[in-house]
Amino acid sequence: LKIYIEIGLSDENPTQSYFIIQDNASGIPFADLSEAISPAGSTSSSDHPLNEHGLGMKQAVSAAGKLEYLKTKPVDEDSATVINQFTYGSIDYETENVDWKHGTEIKIIELTEILRDTAQVYDHRIKSYIGARYRRLLGNPENNLDITIKWKDIDGGETRKITPDDIRPVYFHPNTRVNKPVVHKRKFSGSEGDGWKAELTFGYAPNGKSEYDSLGSSQPKKYEPYSRALSNQGLDLMQNDRVIRFAQLEEIGLVNSTHPQYNKIRGEIDLVKGFSTAITKNRIVGGVEFEAMQKE
Repeated sequence: LKIYIEIGLSDENPTQSYFIIQDNASGIPFADLSEAISPAGSTSSSDHPLNEHGLGMKQAVSAAGKLEYLKTKPVDEDSATVINQFTYGSIDYETENVDWKHGTEIKIIELTEILRDTAQVYDHRIKSYIGARYRRLLGNPENNLDITIKWKDIDGGETRKITPDDIRPVYFHPNTRVNKPVVHKRKFSGSEGDGWKAELTFGYAPNGKSEYDSLGSSQPKKYEPYSRALSNQGLDLMQNDRVIRFAQLEEIGLVNSTHPQYNKIRGEIDLVKGFSTAITKNRIVGGVEFEAMQKE
């Protein structure tokens, strides 16, 4: 699977700025397209892990700017279907011959401020965030996932290619002094009626450059997710091999407030079964299952 992202920015003429995201996945069959582009519509079965609400694509486009087009082509269709708005009911569409066999391409214009950032921000902060959030997919050869970002200054002509690599938390075991958590995938589950399962990985961050050097690892930059700071102490909430949230301990109710004594704590809570995300996919909806997990 290849995901290609291109950001073109112009300060002189902001109307020329654009954001394109393209993949070579299976594409959306024409028969399913009206459901896929309807707000809260989904073409997947109700238990599909990545289409929990039917709002992700539509909400992401809305937050980023204005949809110029969506082109999609399954391998068994001769041409791509092109639409210019997300709507209910019947859809206005065109067809277009494209030079790719299958996949989907979305172009957004009238970009909001969240996308209008410098090449340095994309090359540092956003690159490391993507690398950490999708580390299991990027770091597993069986997934064969490739993400490429191209940042382009339309006014000056500068371009920069950015390729996120998987970024994993580095642990420093207090007894063995190796890169290993103290607890690895310890299983927790509710009663038979609750129907939830989770796994906890828990450990400690290296204390300074010397401990990172002893592990043969480089110390994270301040802008990376796993630098030691009040804002980065906690446990990643993971679901379907993605980081849903880089969660501080107090944000998920395990301590009352942030404190320097927690800065070394890091790990993962793998939400295996029985948990739902909010529509933004960046937090877990609280409920009896999550409260029971906290108590465990």
